[in-house]
Amino acid sequence: MIWIAVDGVHMHPRVLGGARPAVGAGEVVLDELGEVLSVNNLSGTFQCHADSLLTVVGGLLMQGAMIDSDVVHRYEV
Repeated sequence: MIWIAVDGVHMHPRVLGGARPAVGAGEVVLDELGEVLSVNNLSGTFQCHADSLLTVVGGLLMQGAMIDSDVVHRYEV
């Protein structure tokens, strides 16, 4: 399951993920039509392994997202 919240005020992890452990975390930027413009693993709260971004991208693809490889940005933590 992928939890998404609008960018803004910090949300406590228990609210955002239903108190379940995070497999991946980061940012997804969409245009007004819902097209993925950028996806990354940049998170100030969760320090997931950089490879977890592949899990997140896979989850988005399984839910019907169309993602070009040039919009995926992996950060090492």
